[in-house]
Amino acid sequence: MVRVDGRGVFLGLTALAWSARTITEDAELALRLLRHRFQGRFVDRIIGRGILPIDFTGLALQRYRWTAGNADMLRRGLKGMSARTAIQVFAQLTAWANMALPLAAGLIGGNYALLLGDDSGQAARLCALSGFGLLLVVLSVCLPMVLSTIVRGRPALPVILGALAMRIAMIVPSAMASIDALLGRSGTFRRTAKDTGEASEHVVWQFPALSAVGLVLLWNSSSLPLLGPAGAVVLLPHPFARLACTSLATYRSCLSSEKEART
Repeated sequence: MVRVDGRGVFLGLTALAWSARTITEDAELALRLLRHRFQGRFVDRIIGRGILPIDFTGLALQRYRWTAGNADMLRRGLKGMSARTAIQVFAQLTAWANMALPLAAGLIGGNYALLLGDDSGQAARLCALSGFGLLLVVLSVCLPMVLSTIVRGRPALPVILGALAMRIAMIVPSAMASIDALLGRSGTFRRTAKDTGEASEHVVWQFPALSAVGLVLLWNSSSLPLLGPAGAVVLLPHPFARLACTSLATYRSCLSSEKEART
């Protein structure tokens, strides 16, 4: 089965031209190969010498591109595939998508109504449903990796915790991309920084804004117990994004050292 979620397709544009009508080339090229009955195999090891995004802005942009681009490919349909193949492709193309944005909006609106003294029960129900939905989003992002790690037993605990923090931080760009794709406004392909001199420590304003919202939810958790864990979920992406910035700074340092060693 060809991987179509941006993780397992390695093709040069000179081999199979990318139309550039989508913002992610991997899914478009993989689906084209799939329709021509090509088959592939996912290789669970490093086989190339490409570099990862070197700053958090690039990492978030890459996740946005994968999420929105894959969703755009779904809108083109899955004609010509068997039911089993179509289900597999759908699962892969929606792997990064989530509905955290409308859930967060419902949680914020419900909490605001509670702060204004709403006692009809509707605001509490909205908060409960939205908060529970956000918890499910986080579980869907983290639980598969945790279970896979338990089964395989490979990485050390600090590596696992770092990966979980990164996954939670990436919920935000994935959520934004999911809504943009549904609204048909994914935009155009944007290049990520490839040189350490282009790197930035900037974290977009949505992250600190979410932290502020999370603090308000925690402060008001006495009126509804579920606001406590929901507030923690909303709060976490910002500190985890900062942690990712630190990890990526170390990665850039390693790249610079390797470059100097070659020269």
